[in-house]
This record gives sequence, C-alpha cells and structure tokens, in this order.
Amino acid sequence: MKKKALIVSLKFNPGHTSHLTASYKQCEELGYESTYYIAPKFRNFLPIESRSIYYGEAKPKDFDLALFLFPSEKILPTIWQLRRSHECKVIYVFHEPVVSFDEYIKAGYSRFQTFLEKLKDLVGCWIVRSADAVILPSKKAYNNFEVCKRYKNEKYYYVPLMFDNENVEENNLERKYFSYIGTIATDHSFNEYMAFVLWAIRNKELDSIRFMIATKNYVDRTGDVIEAIKSGRLVVIDGKPMTNEEINKYYSQSYVIWNAYERMMQSGVLPKAFMFGTPALVLRKNESEFVKDGEGVVAIDDNNSSEEIRNAVSEIVGNFDYYSSRSRELFFRDFYYRSHNELFKNIINII
Repeated sequence: MKKKALIVSLKFNPGHTSHLTASYKQCEELGYESTYYIAPKFRNFLPIESRSIYYGEAKPKDFDLALFLFPSEKILPTIWQLRRSHECKVIYVFHEPVVSFDEYIKAGYSRFQTFLEKLKDLVGCWIVRSADAVILPSKKAYNNFEVCKRYKNEKYYYVPLMFDNENVEENNLERKYFSYIGTIATDHSFNEYMAFVLWAIRNKELDSIRFMIATKNYVDRTGDVIEAIKSGRLVVIDGKPMTNEEINKYYSQSYVIWNAYERMMQSGVLPKAFMFGTPALVLRKNESEFVKDGEGVVAIDDNNSSEEIRNAVSEIVGNFDYYSSRSRELFFRDFYYRSHNELFKNIINII
C-alpha cells in the first residue's frame, strides 16, 4: 500500500503556500500520497484538487511521514497525536535557530519583542527534540544550530527553501516597479525603503520607475506618503492577505525587489523574486551561498544611503537582461524543489 505524507502548516500565512505546494509535489514524486494539514484560512489559497485536512475540523491519523514547514505552538500536540495513531516519522523545517538574542535588539526589536522571540525559541527547542530529523534552510541556520547547545537533535540537514516554478506565461507582465513585497517588519528595514521612496519622488530620481508596497499589513498613510501616492509614483496594496496569484503578479511587474534587510537568515522573498527573474537589492553583510553581488542581486553597504540605493537600482535596470536571466538560473539551481528530490529522499531513508 502507498505510504502517506502529511504537509503541515498550522498558522496561516498566504506567503507560505508556495512552500506547501512544493513539498506536496515533492512527496508525491517520491512515491507518497500527500495530504495538507493546514489552518482553515488556507482553504482558498491552495489548489482545490489537493487532499487537505483542516486543523480543528478533523484529526490526521495513519501517516508515515509528517513534514512541519513553519513554527507553531500547535506542533507538539500534533506530533504526539500522530505518533499515538501510527509510526509516523517527523521532519521539522527550522527556519531561524538563534545563537544570541542580542541580534534582535541590534535589528531594532524592543525588549518585549525580544522576550517573545525567546519564548518562541523555547517552544522551538522542544519541537527540535521531538522531531526525527531537522532541516535547516540556509548555511547560517545550519551553523547556528550546530553551535547552539539548546537544540538537541543529532539528525540535522541543510536543504534550501523549496518552491515549485510558478512563473507561467500569463505572469510575464510589463515591469514598472522597485517593490517592497511582504510583511512590514523592523528587521526587514521597511522604514529605510520608505525613506528612499520619499527621497526619490521628492528629488525626481529614477523618474522612469514607480514604487510598489504590497503587504498584508496596513501602511501608515502620513502626509508624505499620501503625497507620494497622489504623485502616481507610489502604489500601495495593503490591509489584507494576498493570494499567491496576486503575489506572483507583483513580482512579475517589478524591476527590483527590496531585500536589503537588517537581519536575514533566509528569506522567502529572494527565491520568489528569482523565480520571476526579478533581481533584488541586498545588504552586503547578508551575502551568503544564495546572495552574491552581481549574481542576480546588487549589494549595498548602507540601506540608509539614498544615493547608494539609487545607484544600485540604476545598475540593475540598466543591465536588466543579465540580472534577470541570472536570477532565473539561480532559482532553478538553489530553490526549485526537483533540484533537491534526491537529497530529501536520502534524508527520509536515513530516519
């Protein structure tokens, strides 16, 4: 009888649908019958023909493999439940192991926000101990996991974030924007992006390019922001979760994506940008195995320097065909799920 895999995300985030879909397809291709176990709000965000179980409406049982893709306080009870009903192997994708919480303070978090991160990390430690294997999606995450003694699990592996290729022909739209796409967060340096946008509009810089903010959060419409919107150069889409199709459209319409984050272990924004052949702007201190200056991205030293940001955007737009084609190549090399099927199969066999 065919083995069954459970693809789990118990906290709703529309940006997670790409990862869920990639893992669902990957397990299918490795011989499993895949099923989503997801928060009910995902109902209209994933393919309707997929097998799905919704948290709080039904309980999963008799699964051979469970892949937990994102953190949640609901994971531990779910693991215990799965193992009571069947011999289920559990893999946890651990996005951000933390060596020192000082990095949150340096990134602009308040002491209370940092305290909440410590609580989340405590839950994460118990999930790590309960899993049969842990996947770390960046070398930085892998190295942090190795050196931090809080995390107790001897079976840990490096596998990049995985995506399906969602860049279909109808998404090839006219490019207009230097965009901020995703959650507004202190360590994503939204204020620095906004300061640059207002500076560029005020000084008529990059006048052939418009700016776009696409986020589920609400953007504070101060006087300057209202004037920027009225100028026609700033478009703001905010206040509600975006569908995956909407997110894909915004990437496809962009010349450049803001990824010059103050603190970045790994980010779904970069692979999604690369999927659509959209180059990114990054901070040089965050260069990694995925991020190298001139390789689908341009690196800057200071995300408070309007002139440096302007020059970087001009470099990308002026050489767009090169940066765009290179970013597509890097997507297939690093983030396309089929590039990692054999590696993931080996991990399953080991556990």
